[in-house]
Amino acid sequence: MKIRTKLPRSSGFTLIELLVVIAIIAILSAILFPVFAQAREKARSISCLSNLKQIGVAFLQYNQDSDEYFPGLYQGNWNSSTGRWMDSIQPYIKSTQVFNCPSDSNAANKYIPNRGLLDLSATNVGGFGSYAASNAYWGNGGNAGGSQWAGPMSGAQNVTDALPAIESPSTTFLAGDGNGSFQLSWAFNAQQPTAIDAASTPPNTLHGTDATNTNLEGMLVARHQNRTNVIFCDGHAKSMTLSSLLTTSAQTTTTCGTWETPTNHCGLVYFTRADDGQ
Repeated sequence: MKIRTKLPRSSGFTLIELLVVIAIIAILSAILFPVFAQAREKARSISCLSNLKQIGVAFLQYNQDSDEYFPGLYQGNWNSSTGRWMDSIQPYIKSTQVFNCPSDSNAANKYIPNRGLLDLSATNVGGFGSYAASNAYWGNGGNAGGSQWAGPMSGAQNVTDALPAIESPSTTFLAGDGNGSFQLSWAFNAQQPTAIDAASTPPNTLHGTDATNTNLEGMLVARHQNRTNVIFCDGHAKSMTLSSLLTTSAQTTTTCGTWETPTNHCGLVYFTRADDGQ
């Protein structure tokens, strides 16, 4: 009599089962990875907003120590990062990482404090950081007051108006996500941004041009899921769309001041919270 023996079944996966598992993993990855990426960018945006809030507090501390004036322009070498506004308020913050947005992938933008903080003629290492300040830091002769330093920083120019001259500090732009280039947001007289530039580098930025030679100046960058983080003269920070910061045609014909009085307000300085695109 012939006896048949039953072979034990293999405990491994069949090819079809393996392909099914791979397909399921691929589908889950396609669904979850974008969610994880969005969550990560949201966390970075929150961290960036926290940076700007700390910068706003430092601005106001400087403001209180300087007869309610904000830091003025320091005339450094055009082709270097000497005389940066961050060097004026960094002593109030201590940290240097605050000036670097976690979503800014350009390592060349990384801010490193000036060697010898009170001597702005010293050579800087590092870039301008991730944030662009309003044009109070460019070409504003101003009057006395506003700078608490002397000596090596005697080239400092002061802003014209102190904080009480600002009609609405809560809606007056102070600084925001920048491109790490020039530390100003836009220039003067009819050079205010009226459109979002999708072809610029980085793309989808808001920028003005130099009033005299049309060079692109500092840009606001929507690096946080098509939004940009900004801070206002009262110290509060928020996330906004670039379109909510566009100037109106009526404003482009006025001379752009700095933390200026209502009679000389320029585009991208005064706007209402209702315009933030939410």
